[in-house]
Amino acid sequence: MQTILIKLPQQSPKFAMITIMPMGISVQKNSTISLDVANRLKLNNVAESLPTGRMPSSAPYSLQKLVELDPDFLFFIVHGTEDYGKEKLKSEIESNPAWKTLRAVKENKIYFLPSSLFVTNPGFNFDQSLSYLAKLVYPDIYGSTAK
Repeated sequence: MQTILIKLPQQSPKFAMITIMPMGISVQKNSTISLDVANRLKLNNVAESLPTGRMPSSAPYSLQKLVELDPDFLFFIVHGTEDYGKEKLKSEIESNPAWKTLRAVKENKIYFLPSSLFVTNPGFNFDQSLSYLAKLVYPDIYGSTAK
């Protein structure tokens, strides 16, 4: 992990971690594995200031709020298959014209994160979670990963 963290640049891009579940869509605020990884990479979570939803670790999804906060990156966590998440994204989020105004969308910085590294506790493989996200955010420093 130190090998990854020692190379971090001074910049701190903004991101939103969006969770897609059968019962709805939310934005992660705190206390999740995926946010722990992002925090270690010194990324700025735009959702920290949002009001809490039904679960204390998340905020209700709002495209209007997301447009205001305009993150550099959008990361999706899916409870279910990635295909299910992509279909939900297409049917419930991308259909809104405001979606195309987001910086992350314009710059094609939208990523579905693997559940094995970002939903379930990766345990001894935490360095793989860290490396995976570092490669997405800083490909010039860490190399790239498959999108």
